[in-house]
Amino acid sequence: MRPPRWPGWRTVISELAGSGGSDRDLALALALGAFVAPTPVLGLHTWMAIGLAFLLRVNRLAAFAGSNLANPFTMAPLVWLDIEIGARLLGRAAPQWPGRGEVWASVGRLYWEAWIGALALGIGLGLAVWAAARLLLPRWRARHQSASAPSAPDSGETS
Repeated sequence: MRPPRWPGWRTVISELAGSGGSDRDLALALALGAFVAPTPVLGLHTWMAIGLAFLLRVNRLAAFAGSNLANPFTMAPLVWLDIEIGARLLGRAAPQWPGRGEVWASVGRLYWEAWIGALALGIGLGLAVWAAARLLLPRWRARHQSASAPSAPDSGETS
């Protein structure tokens, strides 16, 4: 038996936007996932987003999609931004970044800064994703509903 194949982001987005959820609820779920994405808990973003979506009764798949702002390609820059923003919010000097091998060891020492920065960055990302989703979802739905709406059946009458 073959494992299930990932359908791809286009399919996921089409399914989300085409679901019965309101634009408001989908935007909120996407924003919730984006809020969780920069937190410095490597590997737990998905579970945090789905858990919060469950508690807030919003679309869990949309929250999962939003949390994927944190991925193997973006995690290092997100943690760096977390620490930079957190240090500034705490009134501390931004740390000098050590060599590549010592970066993750430094993250442990700078965990408080990373959490403070993650909250600030998460709020910003969440608001940006929410605004983009509120703007784009109705347009996407209108365009795809008009394209997939069946034309009026021909009555067979001629004038």
